[in-house]
Amino acid sequence: MRRKNIGRTFITIIIIVLLAYAIIDSINKSILQYEKQESDLESKIEQQEEKTEEGLSIKNSPPIARAGEDKKIEAGSTIILSAYRSTDPDGDELIYTWGLGDERIAEGIMVQVQYPDPGEYIVTLTVSDSLEESKDSFKLVVTELISKAPTITLEIIEGPFLETGFCVYRVRANVSGDPSPKLYFNRDDGLPANDNIAQVNLTKEETEFTLIASAENEIGKTVKIITLKNTCH
Repeated sequence: MRRKNIGRTFITIIIIVLLAYAIIDSINKSILQYEKQESDLESKIEQQEEKTEEGLSIKNSPPIARAGEDKKIEAGSTIILSAYRSTDPDGDELIYTWGLGDERIAEGIMVQVQYPDPGEYIVTLTVSDSLEESKDSFKLVVTELISKAPTITLEIIEGPFLETGFCVYRVRANVSGDPSPKLYFNRDDGLPANDNIAQVNLTKEETEFTLIASAENEIGKTVKIITLKNTCH
């Protein structure tokens, strides 16, 4: 009887050991399978990220900056800087920044600037699509100011004198400027051969008259006035 009990106990222990081994083996297999699945998932994520980064790098192309050709202007004049010829292969919205060559910065696809001092300046355009940028430059030569706005001085060269019932004045306008200005008078009652001279005939009813001379060129316009009084009657 005692031997039977010992045999049963031994068999029970063996069964328990086998069951425990089977459970441990199953757990180990589950752990290994989970670790493999996790490793495969991480690998897939890394591959997807690499593909995404590669796709982004292929998709975005840098913009092409075009600042324009070399230019020459006079000191003090205005120059228009235009980046309209710049392009982006992807059609992205672009940011335009101009380095004016004298520590000044301007922003925009088109800007107006002045250079008061003569010299040579390297104007640099930077075009950015927020991811990449490109640059283009041109040389700007600023020369001494040559052109001049008109100047006028008025002088009475004849008069007043009485002629055929009129009190007559002849006034000369001395005009200078570069380019050569055009001269206009607000009254001329009988212009002599010299176009810079205006003749004013005052009637008895006119006690005085204000003669206005205007000279204008590409740089500007100047106006001078002189008052002529009727002292002949």
